[in-house]
Amino acid sequence: IDEFISCEAIGMSREEPSIVARPINSKRFLGGAGIVAAHAASMNAHVHFITVLGEDETKNFALKLLDNHHTIQLYNLQNLYLPCRSATSFISIKP
Repeated sequence: IDEFISCEAIGMSREEPSIVARPINSKRFLGGAGIVAAHAASMNAHVHFITVLGEDETKNFALKLLDNHHTIQLYNLQNLYLPCRSATSFISIKP
């Protein structure tokens, strides 16, 4: 899962060398191989998609998006001990 968080840059922290930003909104999307499978399925391809998903809310989000494509045959090798991987990007927007 890829998450993009739009932020307003406020400045530098006085306590430590880090940037201070105010989140405005966020959006989550399928990422990695999941989005490739979804794009192929949207072109009516029959997709066999093998993945490893943890047992968390991210898994539920991914499965919901993948279930929208009826031509994807999903093989989930579930891992109960690790969370699903996700990537978060922060995007600065001008006020």
